[in-house]
Amino acid sequence: MSRIPPLAPDQATGKTKELYDGLQKKLGKVFNIFQVMGNSPATLQGYLQFSGALGGGSLDPKLRESIAVLTGEINGCHY
Repeated sequence: MSRIPPLAPDQATGKTKELYDGLQKKLGKVFNIFQVMGNSPATLQGYLQFSGALGGGSLDPKLRESIAVLTGEINGCHY
C-alpha cells in the first residue's frame, strides 16, 4: 500500500499529463511508480531525465536490467 496516492492518467493535467503521454507512447502504459511521482511533475520529470541519462551509460542493457532486478530483490520489491 503506497503512502502517497497514485495520480491516475485520466486525472492528470498540465505537465504531468504531458509526461504521462510520453510514458504511454514509450512504454505502453503509465506504471504505478510513475503515477505516484505524477503528484509532483518536477519529481517525475527529474526522475525521467535522470533515468534517461543513466541509460546512455556504458553498461549494456542486459547488465543494467540484472542490476535493477537484484536491487529490487534486495529492497524487497514485489514487482
